[in-house]
Amino acid sequence: MLGCTSFAVTRNSDLSSDDEEVDDLRRALEANSRIGAMARAVRLEVSRDCPPDLDAFLMRQFALSEVDFYEVSGPVNLKRLAAIYDLVQRPRPQVSDLHARTTSPRRPARLTC
Repeated sequence: MLGCTSFAVTRNSDLSSDDEEVDDLRRALEANSRIGAMARAVRLEVSRDCPPDLDAFLMRQFALSEVDFYEVSGPVNLKRLAAIYDLVQRPRPQVSDLHARTTSPRRPARLTC
């Protein structure tokens, strides 16, 4: 192995369906998700430090052109980065920490007679 880099491929997710034909929304979405796994790639994001020869290789593999290619200077896939949050062990908050202090409404002293 000579190095590593990150990339993300966005695929066409055209979920069109005829309202008259769809009587079970769940089945329709499942069928579209299976088709989506093989859908045509429409965008390639790579980290800025990705070598140019690997950029070219990925574009060829996914049949993309320069207009579909994006170099990213930060995290390539923010959805995956957000998933890290769920992996971190955190102490559970006390129930009292989740509630605001109880307050009673009152008039400011300046306005009372």
